[in-house]
Amino acid sequence: MLYQLGAGIVAYGTLTPDNIGNISVTDWTGSGNMYIWDFAFQHIRKINIFLEKMPEITVELENKDRMIAETRFLRAYIYFMLLQRFGEAPIVEESYELNTEVTFTSASFNECLEFIEEDIAAALPELPVTYATTESNFGRATQAACHALLSRVYLYAASPLFNKDNSRLKWEKASAAARLFLDTYPQYELYPDYT
Repeated sequence: MLYQLGAGIVAYGTLTPDNIGNISVTDWTGSGNMYIWDFAFQHIRKINIFLEKMPEITVELENKDRMIAETRFLRAYIYFMLLQRFGEAPIVEESYELNTEVTFTSASFNECLEFIEEDIAAALPELPVTYATTESNFGRATQAACHALLSRVYLYAASPLFNKDNSRLKWEKASAAARLFLDTYPQYELYPDYT
C-alpha cells in the first residue's frame, strides 16, 4: 500500500519481496530502481559462479586474489542493499544449475550481518588500502571501502529499525567502526558544515 504524504511515500513495514514490484517507473523511484530483489540475486549467482570457478583456473593471473576479494566485497555490498530494503534475505553461497529444485528461506538480519562480516574479513587482506583518484583502478574495492561498508552496516544494525531493544553494544560497535575508518583513512573526513 503506497501513500504519498510528505516524506512518507511508502507506509512503514509494508514492503515485501512480493509487493515491491508495485513501485515502478511511474512511481516515486523514477526508474523502478527500488526493486533490487531479482537484480541482487542475479548478481549473487554470477558472483558465486566466479568464486566457484576461480580455483579451477590454471592460467596464472597476477591479480587473482585481488579479484576474488573484490568479488566478495561486491557480494557483501549486495547483501547490505538487501538488508536495507528487506531486513533479511536468503543467504546463497553457491550457484545452481537451471531447473535445480531448491527451497530458500530468509536468513535473519543478524545471520545476514554475520555473512557480510565474513565476506569483508576474507576480502580485506587481499585488497589495497586505497587507490588515488588518478589511478586506473580508482573505483575498485579497497580496504577503505570495506571498512566504510562495515561502518554503514553496523550503523543500520544499531538503528531502531533493526535494534528493537536499543542495545548499547550495537551503537558502540557502530561508533567503533566509524572511528576506525576515520582514524585509519585520514584522507576522508566528515563534512564540517551542514547548515
